Amino acid sequence: MNQLKEKFAEVKKNKIDPIKPLLPAAFFIAGFFYDALTLDRVDSLFSIVQQILFLLLCVFLIYLTLLNYGAAESGAPEYLKKVMRFKNEALHFLIGSLLSAFTLFYIKSASSLSSFCSFFYSSE
Repeated sequence: MNQLKEKFAEVKKNKIDPIKPLLPAAFFIAGFFYDALTLDRVDSLFSIVQQILFLLLCVFLIYLTLLNYGAAESGAPEYLKKVMRFKNEALHFLIGSLLSAFTLFYIKSASSLSSFCSFFYSSE
């Protein structure tokens, strides 16, 4: 059993730790692509419910972060501490997905040329 733990620790040190700084960006891009592939119509019930759910999950994770539920000394239940270990990746995935949805719906809502121009060249 100790050999297995040592082997896992070695793999974690050599393979996982070097890419750990890239994980938030990878999850953001994954959320963006997930939503780009699953979006249907603007008024689709699935899209609306998914966006509401993602917004609520973002608010919930930020709320837990503000309460510091991920800290070892907090009185949070064990399952919340496990969830909070992945809060950065989850938030990046959810925000990437929401950004993709809102951007695609914005571009689809107007004619292609006018929305493209106003998206990249907005005047104040």
